[in-house]
Amino acid sequence: MNRKRTFGLLFVSVWLLVLAQPVFADSLHTESAQSCSGDQDCDGLSDYDEERLLDWFNPYFIFDEDENANILEETAFLYQVTPIRAEDYQFTNDYHFLIPDGAMITIVLAWTHDYGDEMLGIKDHWGDTEAMRMYIAKNPGGGWELTALLIKRHYDDPEGYVPDEFEYKSYDQSGNQGWHPIVWVSADKHAMYSSWEECDDYSVGYEYCGGQEIGVYSDWLSFNVGERYDQNFDFFPSSGFDELVWRFPNDYAWSDFHFCGGHPNPSASHSECVPGSLNGKWWPPQDLDDLRYQMGKIERDTTAWFSGLYGSAYTVWVDTGDVDRAGTDGDVFITLFGDAGSYGFVELDTPDYDDFERGDQDAYDFGVRDIGNVETIRLWHYALGDNPDWFLDGLRVTDNWTGREWECPFFQWISANQTDETVDLSCYPR
Repeated sequence: MNRKRTFGLLFVSVWLLVLAQPVFADSLHTESAQSCSGDQDCDGLSDYDEERLLDWFNPYFIFDEDENANILEETAFLYQVTPIRAEDYQFTNDYHFLIPDGAMITIVLAWTHDYGDEMLGIKDHWGDTEAMRMYIAKNPGGGWELTALLIKRHYDDPEGYVPDEFEYKSYDQSGNQGWHPIVWVSADKHAMYSSWEECDDYSVGYEYCGGQEIGVYSDWLSFNVGERYDQNFDFFPSSGFDELVWRFPNDYAWSDFHFCGGHPNPSASHSECVPGSLNGKWWPPQDLDDLRYQMGKIERDTTAWFSGLYGSAYTVWVDTGDVDRAGTDGDVFITLFGDAGSYGFVELDTPDYDDFERGDQDAYDFGVRDIGNVETIRLWHYALGDNPDWFLDGLRVTDNWTGREWECPFFQWISANQTDETVDLSCYPR
């Protein structure tokens, strides 16, 4: 869905917003789509809901006063809102990413030119694209909040951030409430930063953010590109009345062609255009290692953010039997399976402590997503050390967010005859 929106420029002073993040509390439709009516990219999240999420969380960009580009005429705001179900990102039979379900907002600022840096001998070129992602997760109260951000700049790996590394605006220019991270854009090179200090520290004499800033909300000429496997559009034709067409004729949103920023000669050599295509900016990354890397950053920062706000979702109590040589030196991992999802593969280990000794009860806190009623625990025991066998009485699980508890009895030996024995424990509500 393409939208032409109001654009405004203003001179601003930026302050640190210390208020608590307002939660986007409305319900969203994220189930598998039975019909694509009102859902152009057919991803199970309606066009209306995608627009509402963007309106609530869209960044507030600060451009440098020495920017050579005419921001009104040489940029466009391209975006994608992708529903995320963590269990869909499962790379082994036993492990998937341990984040709450949510939505990934990918934002690309497209420019007609990168103006380089003449003093440093950095060549300008046609076309420029800079990308950032925001993960919007469902919290324990059912609302949606920003938990992690990623920025990809120049040739660097994506940099991960927790929300409090940014400053925020709480209202947009139209008075709509939201939680808008302030993003600083470097002059002419257009890389994005969490602060002008981060921009200034990136490379002496290379990036410039600051001076008398020109602020503009991302709520301007904007286009929803859709999903990788159900695209809203790809080719920007060379004629027509759509503003994206006359700004970037003969470019592509998804195909593997260099983005040339509307180069007047589409047959020009790629050396005149920005390396790479817009296709590489969108979710999910096509390279598996890159996907794992980016999801790992999102998982790390979302876990840190939610744990700090709400504490761990689960405490697992492990009871070792009180019989001769019941304790084990082995390594233990578990996965929780519930009627609304699963959580694992988690190692049970307390640093500088002998876990699973005879007669002991050990407790482990983890988790930042709700998996519903816990039904089964799958346990891996890797036999190590002088005492590899283990007599396990059982486990107990406490849902710290709801107060529910489950007992998972066992009362058996786990033998060292198999070095990687796996057992499933059935769990029952207490």
